[in-house]
Amino acid sequence: MRLNRPLALALLGLLAACGRGADGNEAAPVNEAIVAPGDEANVIVPPDETPPVDAPLDEMAGVKVGMTVAKLRAAGFDAVKDNGPDPGNTCGYARIASLKDLFFMLDGDTVVRIEVATPGHPTLGGVQVGMSEDDVLARLGPAVKIQPHPYTGPTGHYFVVHRDGDPFGLIMETDGKKVVSYRIGRWSYVQWKEGCS
Repeated sequence: MRLNRPLALALLGLLAACGRGADGNEAAPVNEAIVAPGDEANVIVPPDETPPVDAPLDEMAGVKVGMTVAKLRAAGFDAVKDNGPDPGNTCGYARIASLKDLFFMLDGDTVVRIEVATPGHPTLGGVQVGMSEDDVLARLGPAVKIQPHPYTGPTGHYFVVHRDGDPFGLIMETDGKKVVSYRIGRWSYVQWKEGCS
């Protein structure tokens, strides 16, 4: 079967546009997951056909990464800073009475990361704690890179969302079946495995 010339040209145009962003430039690649040497075989590849990811990775429940403790209080949040057993530590947490199930990591007095371990706080694509791994993949697809959890892998996983050069990112922790927690915020802090420890 032969295609007529206008149809053939239209198909070539569509193929040429594949892999390009709305501005015609190459789409920004999603970075590779953080995989320890030797764990490459355990990385799961998500399905290719999924909806786009369009939610912020720097805000939760009215608290925005970059806010200081003073700005939290000025915005009406009853924020208390806790640096743990070492008062000289620059890494700490702000606890907010009205948001007891959220943890706000601080560098000095500035929020740099938000941690979620309970349902009811959706993030990208409506993903939240308690959602199955399959549901996460259906919602986020190729935006997610999956790797074995550093402590519970290969059963447990890290679901990582971060584009090269983006200052913010997301890491979800799973038990191999469902999301048990996630953290968003400044990418350098989101990658810390043990909070301020």
